[in-house]
Amino acid sequence: MDPMPAVIALVLLLVFAAPAAAASPVVRLVECGAQARTADFEGDMKAIAGTRRMQMRFTVEALPAGPSASWQRVEAPNLDTWISALPGRLRYVYTKHVEGLQPGVSYRVAVRFRWRAADGSVLRTALRRSDPCKVPDPRPDLVPVAIDVEPGTSADTRTYVLTLANKGRAAAPASSASFDAGQAALADQPVPALDPGARFKVSFDGPACVAGDTLAGTVDATGLVDEAVEADDLLTVPCPGT
Repeated sequence: MDPMPAVIALVLLLVFAAPAAAASPVVRLVECGAQARTADFEGDMKAIAGTRRMQMRFTVEALPAGPSASWQRVEAPNLDTWISALPGRLRYVYTKHVEGLQPGVSYRVAVRFRWRAADGSVLRTALRRSDPCKVPDPRPDLVPVAIDVEPGTSADTRTYVLTLANKGRAAAPASSASFDAGQAALADQPVPALDPGARFKVSFDGPACVAGDTLAGTVDATGLVDEAVEADDLLTVPCPGT
């Protein structure tokens, strides 16, 4: 028996089986334009058996800065509508261009894919999400990073040392910091201007805290610094006790 027909048959089988095996759709972040505040997202799908028309629907989701933020749907023109390929296409690639991205916010797209038969029935659906695009926020970001308790000038006093840092992308102007040791609100202390990445220690003298008290240090106590993130200005730790 001539082995060539069997080899040809195997090759044909692989060729015709490939589209179905590779039909899993993908979503790509093609470009994240930090300066232009734009992003391009691409959906890519392939036909499955019985497909007459392929469709995609793009939804933009945003994640604001902050420790408790969650992804939220963004309402904008030309979104959340089905976009259709020409009938009979074996592959459909579509790029969605998004503008007006806000600094400090992450953006991604959720793409719903749909395969329809010649009679209009839905053969299959799928949902995929892209990698996020984040436009850096150019503002400073003052953050309290540590609280240390040192001996005071007497047995019943302590010196509380608040370490803060500028984790933003711009210099922070001079500001102030506040501190609470349990129920005692200590006098605000000045903080000099800080370059990006710089740290500074602020000392507060007050009564000794006791076990069960909460120590709370706040940066930009007067709220005069325009920060990239306002929700991270407070740090609380338990009093280490005596």
